[in-house]
Amino acid sequence: MKKKKHIVYKRRKQSIKNRNVFILSRWIVPLIVFLAVFLLIIFSGKISPIAGLFSRQTPTPTPYTPNNILEPALTDNEYVDMSINELSRQKKINKDRIAIKEVTKRDWGNSSLGCPKPGKIYSEMITPGYSIVLTLDNSDYFFHAGLNKVVLCQNR
Repeated sequence: MKKKKHIVYKRRKQSIKNRNVFILSRWIVPLIVFLAVFLLIIFSGKISPIAGLFSRQTPTPTPYTPNNILEPALTDNEYVDMSINELSRQKKINKDRIAIKEVTKRDWGNSSLGCPKPGKIYSEMITPGYSIVLTLDNSDYFFHAGLNKVVLCQNR
């Protein structure tokens, strides 16, 4: 009888030990996996959760333009060349037939350069540019220039 008690006690002790191992393995394995993934992320260099705690990023300064005024992007000669090329392309003629009548520096009220198209929305800012008048066969063609483009604008 004593032997039987000892065997039962031993089995009960082993089952408790197995249950504890099962409980520990249920928590330790996910913990080890989590730590392994966490360490991989930290040492991969792509994400650094620790660096974000101690460093502050300073914003990149943007240049200040008073009253929302832009600087001219191109020179008047470049805009004149662009307008001559555009008129010769539209009329399919040689550039030599086009004469420059007038070039005036202007500030346009918005990004339409004074020639708004119906249904289109434009930025409301003072846009520096030029008013260019070209002559072809005794006809005047009015170009408005600015923002690296020229626009043929007949409604003056």
